[in-house]
Amino acid sequence: MKKNYWLLGTCVGAVVVVGMVAVVFAMSSQDAPELQVDADPVALEEVGPLQDMIIGEADAPVTIIEYASLTCPHCAAFHQQVYPKIKEEYIDTGKAKLIFREFPFDSIATAGFMLARCAEPKHYFGFIDVMFEQQSDWLNLGSPMEGIQEIARQGGFSDEQFQECLTDTDVLEGIRWIQERGAKEFEVQSTPTFFINGVKVVGARPFEILETIIEKHLPEQSL
Repeated sequence: MKKNYWLLGTCVGAVVVVGMVAVVFAMSSQDAPELQVDADPVALEEVGPLQDMIIGEADAPVTIIEYASLTCPHCAAFHQQVYPKIKEEYIDTGKAKLIFREFPFDSIATAGFMLARCAEPKHYFGFIDVMFEQQSDWLNLGSPMEGIQEIARQGGFSDEQFQECLTDTDVLEGIRWIQERGAKEFEVQSTPTFFINGVKVVGARPFEILETIIEKHLPEQSL
């Protein structure tokens, strides 16, 4: 069973992942976050059993880490309304890179993330983008899993490959590791949650707030 919650621009819910049950709660503020480092940037970039999915230059001075769920409407809104501006202004210009990390609320979001992971790495973000863009369509179907399977078909998966993907325990355990580590070590409790060079930002915030934090972490321009 899937539950969606709306709270100050964040999504929280009960996470049920093939026998794993975790409960996450939201803590959020509409005020701009203080510019203090809440997590060790080096620890944040530690790679687990699955490779990090990254957009941007490896040596970009600003690292944005996003924890998101595919069934979170605020995550979808961020990727449709705010992310394009961040990509244009900072990622495409080499000033920042984005590390995207899976934090599924439920078995539906988990299946979507597993599908993206089973695709070739170069197609990962293509699947994520489509699932966020079409979230209101496939999520509101009588069977959201059928919607995800249709996206898989459009992406070149056969029905057999789709089923094989959903039984891949290595992929499942890798996503579980990302989620559990995010919750335990970095206190990720809702989505979207961002870390910008270690500064924690909870909730879907306007571009201007994220822009302010990013700009504070950019090296001063030499005269």
